[in-house]
Amino acid sequence: ALYGWKANDRLMYAFGLSRTYLGGALNYVPVIYYYHTFKNQKWGIEALLPARALLRYRFNSISYAGLGFNVNGASYSLDTYQSSLPGSFNIGAVPVDNDLELRRSEIRAGLQYSRQVSGFFWMSVEAGYRINYSYNVDQGGDFVRFFGSDDPYLFENGLANTPYFTIGLSYVSP
Repeated sequence: ALYGWKANDRLMYAFGLSRTYLGGALNYVPVIYYYHTFKNQKWGIEALLPARALLRYRFNSISYAGLGFNVNGASYSLDTYQSSLPGSFNIGAVPVDNDLELRRSEIRAGLQYSRQVSGFFWMSVEAGYRINYSYNVDQGGDFVRFFGSDDPYLFENGLANTPYFTIGLSYVSP
């Protein structure tokens, strides 16, 4: 939920609250939305904090570049199944009540370039560095775990940080 103001065509801002999985677990966080294009119409800022921010430079009406970050997160149920028949594999399987959750979160910081290909189709290229914030397993189902909580996980993993590269094609409506 956001409540905001549009001061003019180049400036919008809002404040609110979000229910999110950014840290890998269910969380409630305050959010700030900020969109500003500077007077020269070349530079701008697009931000929805704490989830993402982008400093952009517009070369012309069909291409722009940006430098920023994006936080991704999710929680996955790891319910397991146990066969009810001896010597069978997933035949008559019944769920085992273990309430395990994989909590995944990463921060992607990088550069992107986007260009209009034709009409409403745009192509983008992005490269940067992916920082693994969390990839741990919790027990107890889908519950709130606040950012910075030092409560122990059932299983803790230490994944390496890696560079990343993506290419995309988007349909952008007018």
